[in-house]
Amino acid sequence: MVQQTVMETLSLEQKQFTVTEINSIIKTILEECPFTQDIWISGEITQLNFYQRGNQYYFNLSDGESTINCVIYSNVIPLLTFKLEKGQHIFARGKIRYFHKKGTLIFQVSYLSEHGIGNEHKKLTALTQQLSKEGLFDSIHKLSIPSFPTSIAVITSPDSAAMWDFVTTLRATTHYVKLFIVPAVVQGDHSAFSLIEAIDRAIRKNVDLITIIRGGGSAEDLSSFNNELLVRKIFACSIPIQVGIGHKTDDHLCDHVADLSCVTPTACAEYIAGPFKQIREQLIQNLRQISYHIEHKVQKDRDSVFQTLSNMTVIMKSKLEATTLNIKHLLSSLSEANPLSRLSKGFSITEFKGKRLHSVANLKKGDRLETFFHNGSITSRIDEVLPKTPLA
Repeated sequence: MVQQTVMETLSLEQKQFTVTEINSIIKTILEECPFTQDIWISGEITQLNFYQRGNQYYFNLSDGESTINCVIYSNVIPLLTFKLEKGQHIFARGKIRYFHKKGTLIFQVSYLSEHGIGNEHKKLTALTQQLSKEGLFDSIHKLSIPSFPTSIAVITSPDSAAMWDFVTTLRATTHYVKLFIVPAVVQGDHSAFSLIEAIDRAIRKNVDLITIIRGGGSAEDLSSFNNELLVRKIFACSIPIQVGIGHKTDDHLCDHVADLSCVTPTACAEYIAGPFKQIREQLIQNLRQISYHIEHKVQKDRDSVFQTLSNMTVIMKSKLEATTLNIKHLLSSLSEANPLSRLSKGFSITEFKGKRLHSVANLKKGDRLETFFHNGSITSRIDEVLPKTPLA
């Protein structure tokens, strides 16, 4: 019946199809086949998410080799008799749905039956206990992460979003760290061995720090980070190893054995950049303080110079005034002492032969004398020399 339906939609000679046509054929084959519309699948829940907005569960079922996406819609949730958890082994009844526009297949669950803990979960639990017992997760074995690494080997998938997030975040703070991108396969059957080989290559570069990063994904995508050989390789590494795998809710054995585990690749970069950012901010603060102290000292010295100049101006003005007053006094004294100035007060000066007379000694009758007044002079001859003045 399905084959007949498909053949009716296509001509027998058609050999080329559009994406829509081929996806429609697949949808018809899967959803109209009675076998796919009521089947039971057993497996282990490896990825589980609940979306409150639609009241739906989305999860992955795995048998250790293959995985199928599953959904439980809101009308089935009330029929559940147990709480869904990662690691559970369940029987699911439902039908295959194929969304042809995106080309995705999903198993729509109509009934669930609990079957205990799955084998994969049991193996991981047993390995975790064994490694913990050996002390691989003990903090005493953790190496210190350098505060200011000069070189870092970044193990990741080349050109991945995780790598660009890490590099962009780190470079936003510092350009002084030399980065070596060490390519590795971070998903799939051989990813654990690729990561181990990448660690060996990173060690040979003699870096200060090794960082292993990978973006989010399903439990199957990230399963290699629970690989025992990889965990032991990280433990034995002589260079500090930092990991940032998946999202905040993801947890792997590599997170426990690493010297430092960050929730995301971006968080790894932020941790490294932290000390650089802190010291840069401290330097900026110190420069601001130095600038403030210099400006304060310059202003203080400027004020001191201005005050000194002001004081000197006052002193010089005071000295100038005192000097001026003294000069006036001296000029007055000189004026008073000037013989010529006395002439205006009724005094006169008498000279004999060009010399000022102070006494009648050596004068005789007939000598010619010259007498100076304030407004002129006279010439006279001595008629008589008296030894004493009549005013005496």
